Amino acid sequence: ECPYHGWTFNGEGSCTKMPSTVFRPHISVDTRPVREADGFVWVWMGEGAPDEELPTYTQAPEGFTVLSEQIFDVPTEHGLL
Repeated sequence: ECPYHGWTFNGEGSCTKMPSTVFRPHISVDTRPVREADGFVWVWMGEGAPDEELPTYTQAPEGFTVLSEQIFDVPTEHGLL
């Protein structure tokens, strides 16, 4: 869903809802391969198929320990985006 206009798209990229205007058929966006791992959403922007292995940036390097993690939810009005 577009946070500014509220338009909604399906998995093939076709627009299915346009609450901010009269619905126009045949509006679409490009789709990309997406995977979720370790609380992150990974989007492949390259050409061809993505590698099967995802990076392990979310894991501490060998010999290191994570002492603290901070997660912030920040409410934002879509008009500010």
